[in-house]
Amino acid sequence: MAIIYHKNKDCNILAKQLAAKIGNILVEQVNKNNKASIAFSGGSTPKKMLQYLAEINNIAWEKIDITLVDERFVDESSNRSNAKMLKENLLNNIANKTNFFPLYSEGKKLDEEEIIKINQSLKTIKQPFDIIILGMGLDGHTASFFPNEKELQKAFTTEKMALALKSSDGEDRISLSLKTILSAKNLFLHIEGIKKQEILKEALKKGNIEQMPIRAILYQQKRKLNIFICES
Repeated sequence: MAIIYHKNKDCNILAKQLAAKIGNILVEQVNKNNKASIAFSGGSTPKKMLQYLAEINNIAWEKIDITLVDERFVDESSNRSNAKMLKENLLNNIANKTNFFPLYSEGKKLDEEEIIKINQSLKTIKQPFDIIILGMGLDGHTASFFPNEKELQKAFTTEKMALALKSSDGEDRISLSLKTILSAKNLFLHIEGIKKQEILKEALKKGNIEQMPIRAILYQQKRKLNIFICES
């Protein structure tokens, strides 16, 4: 699989470069298809990139479907909510224009009925995704694919767009499946810091995918992967 590296010692510059790349793709897809779709990851790494993306004024957000790669099954009032992070850093500037599809609904339980509803909602998004942006944890997880979890193989093999998973500490999550992620037209991995660079270097060595689930992305042959690395 082709991996294209984009490196910078300045995390702000890297974030701005990634935002510009994403913006160009979204504009291109809207011009071509009158619609585009994107899934963002959570955590602290994407915040600056999202803020820069919100400042790009030629994106027709009303024609773009937005969702998350994964979500903790918590209310948006929680600081652990990826939807809250996305709304505070991107959707706050384009809230009246966006087509946002959350993975969590207030007061709902993550049971089979709710998973069915989430998948039905996701099917209304333009498919395949034009862009999916992934992150990576220090344990080598990506999306909600956590090392050695019992549902990991299901995440790797299911035909569903999304499924219920648990984090390493047992927290309920909903995540896009591996098939959905690898179907994206443009796939990005965004990481910051020396420690994550070391984890990435280790993950690129041949090894057990279940021990470092990010390898499911790094080893695949279906999609080119753009890795944006802040080296500081």
